Amino acid sequence: MIDKLTNKELEKIVKHIGETYRKSVLRREINAGIMQINENSKAYKNDSDFIFAIDCYLNECSRDTKCIIENEYLKKKESLWYLDYYTKSTYYRLKKKAIIEFINCMNL
Repeated sequence: MIDKLTNKELEKIVKHIGETYRKSVLRREINAGIMQINENSKAYKNDSDFIFAIDCYLNECSRDTKCIIENEYLKKKESLWYLDYYTKSTYYRLKKKAIIEFINCMNL
């Protein structure tokens, strides 16, 4: 299936995963901050399971993929964060590979 998707479509998938990940982290932090954690709560469990799964998939990726996916999609850093790590051309080349590697780790 992944072979039939364009780079733009693949990036859209990873962006959606990143948005969902950040929302899950935020909800979990808010619940912890206001002491409303009910570990039996379905929403809390779903958020925790999703965060755990994404973190596990990410740990299976290469160092560059982990850096790019984490900073570009999961943590949503400033737009030029990559200049501390890569040249612009290297970043864009590695970004395409990172998206494919990350999605492959999830067996999508």
